[in-house]
Amino acid sequence: MTSFSLVSASGEVRVLAGVQLVSSGIECSVFNTAFLSEPLHNTGELERRLAIAQVHFAARRLPWSFWICEDLLGDSARGVYRDILPRRGLRLLSDAPGMIADELLPPIRTLQPVECVPVSDERTRGDFARITSFCFDLPMELARRIYECSRFWMGDMSGYVAYVDGEPVSTMAVVVAAGAVGVYSVATLPMWQGKGCAEALMREVLSRKQQETGIARSILQSTAAGASLYKRLGYRNVTRFAVFVST
Repeated sequence: MTSFSLVSASGEVRVLAGVQLVSSGIECSVFNTAFLSEPLHNTGELERRLAIAQVHFAARRLPWSFWICEDLLGDSARGVYRDILPRRGLRLLSDAPGMIADELLPPIRTLQPVECVPVSDERTRGDFARITSFCFDLPMELARRIYECSRFWMGDMSGYVAYVDGEPVSTMAVVVAAGAVGVYSVATLPMWQGKGCAEALMREVLSRKQQETGIARSILQSTAAGASLYKRLGYRNVTRFAVFVST
């Protein structure tokens, strides 16, 4: 998330009393985020951290989102947070499992051969932006402002594009932290889906990262569309993430 703070002069990252706040300076809720930086144990503490986030983004006149990992909530807050956040003017955008694989299972089918290219220049940044825009229903103007910005890729996130005969077909991004490789932005253009492009890209990138860092474990948040791929790769559900956006 902190990579989003790099795309504009007004971007910033703050940690205030148990909540981390990332401002991109761009008027799009999913690029201005709040999330728990430490566990909380009761609804009063949840309300307090929500209030901090609301004041922060209201002062900057930015739409924002709150990302919640249920493992960071105590039992009392876990049972009612989905009622509390809407009362604060936040609506549920997505509800996804958090998944982990200690190592990938062997492939069970023949995969489309792809060329795995790091995002490192104008061409690869543009291809990453276009695929992300199309597959995640993100306006192209916003995708370009984020993913074509060279500063975005100067943070902890590394991006990759899969090409078939020079044609960009799939994307993914990774962040290595806390003993795991975080996997993000896995997407394949519709005309190439079902051929194993994303799986081939993931296997290649995660193999490279294991060689570089010695870390085989990887984690991700799954969409409904990606669940079958991730389970085939050996991922299992371990938690849930809920994303709420300001209305």
